[in-house]
Amino acid sequence: MFLPGLAAWLWFGESTPRTRALLRMVGVRDLILGVGVLTTVKEQTQDAEWVGMGAVADAVDGVVTLTSPGIPLRGRLAGPVVLGASVLGIKLARELADARVAPIPNPE
Repeated sequence: MFLPGLAAWLWFGESTPRTRALLRMVGVRDLILGVGVLTTVKEQTQDAEWVGMGAVADAVDGVVTLTSPGIPLRGRLAGPVVLGASVLGIKLARELADARVAPIPNPE
């Protein structure tokens, strides 16, 4: 979001107004998802849902990066990393959801 020209060059091999605009949009989306995750984890409300939404967004980013033609190798290397982060996000979302429905132990 803050250095779209550098990110565009690293990911797409070029820094055009279109690629910078696209990366700004993705940056804002990720910022909103991150704030949503931090807020809901702190409040313990819909935390699993927000983490899961971020993981799905990462999965889509990873698949698109790996399957779109014309992306240079250095950009394609981000695909597996993003997919790995997505898998971890989905695992964390499931754990948060399970913890929410788990019985609270009796302190006696």
